[in-house]
Amino acid sequence: MRRTLSLFLVAGIAGCPGAAPDDQNAQPDAPTADGQVTTALMLSGTVMDYFGATAVQDAMVATDGLEPPRQATSATDGKYEVEVAVGSKVFLLASKTAYRTTRNSSVDIGDMPVTQDIYVMAEQDVRNQYTAVGALPTAGTAIVIADLRRNNNMPLDGIPLTNIQLLDANNQPVATAKGPFGFNAGGSVDQAATTVTTYSGKARIAYLDVPPGTYTLAVTYLNGMNQNTTMNTSLTTAADGGTLLVAGGMGGGGGGDGGGGGAVTDPSFATHIYPKLQRAGAGGLGCANCHTLTGPAAVLKYDEAPGTVLASITARPGVINATTPADSLILKRPLYEAPPLPQDHPNATFLDVNDADYKLFLLWIEKGAKP
Repeated sequence: MRRTLSLFLVAGIAGCPGAAPDDQNAQPDAPTADGQVTTALMLSGTVMDYFGATAVQDAMVATDGLEPPRQATSATDGKYEVEVAVGSKVFLLASKTAYRTTRNSSVDIGDMPVTQDIYVMAEQDVRNQYTAVGALPTAGTAIVIADLRRNNNMPLDGIPLTNIQLLDANNQPVATAKGPFGFNAGGSVDQAATTVTTYSGKARIAYLDVPPGTYTLAVTYLNGMNQNTTMNTSLTTAADGGTLLVAGGMGGGGGGDGGGGGAVTDPSFATHIYPKLQRAGAGGLGCANCHTLTGPAAVLKYDEAPGTVLASITARPGVINATTPADSLILKRPLYEAPPLPQDHPNATFLDVNDADYKLFLLWIEKGAKP
């Protein structure tokens, strides 16, 4: 039997999609007979030992990107489940005694329940990675492992390790971090590797001794047009923890470039922004699941006619800031806040400023928020 603990906050904040009600039997987000639209769905899966590939029981699972956070404990078969808001992008952290608290890649919640296995790294296995490169873990630092993927979700291999950088907030390499290292066929970091090689279907790299903070993993590679392309993916580390991330892939890299805005250079509200504000089941980001007449964010309804929605948005102070577009609440409220900053909004819609949908909204405002 899965063990679940859910905490909820109902709020209506201008420019944010609201939060999930306490509904343990949530269904996909079609309106019900009484006009209600589902605002919460179940996220479930198995907590797995990252290096041992076995289920882990009694692991604590916590969300990052939801306010308030949800927590659960994995059952004897490693199963967990938490209830999350529709339209969320959420990180899951797994922890247990003798394991490093492990931050997993972001999960997108659309209009259906999501099954996603997550991982936790044993302390001894982490020490083994350090031993493989003749080092010992430095207290207060983290290990980072990235799964590199092409746009078609296939492994992104053959890249020289010199083409990969871990950058700080000033866009400078993190001098104290060790790496990047490739992996060998045995699933361990390989000090002798010079390029990213695929083993067991994954092209992975690792950094050791990464200080706590928020960074960018920059991977430069040749795209399909034989041009150099740099893929940027944000990541967060904690003291004595582990961070797992997917860079690239069909979802745009979990905070990396790609998807969403495409080649749009002059977006309009009716064509490009309004569809994004609709319910997840209607192809939007899930905003209208709560921003609706019967939702917790009914103060600003997104499922009315485009002209009406735009008028409501522009009438509310601060939702659109033409002077400083990045300060617009429609961008700031749903933007994920990396720890230790608190989430000022019930769920994250944009993972970071590299999020393609964030960039689309920002461009729309910068271009004058055209109808």
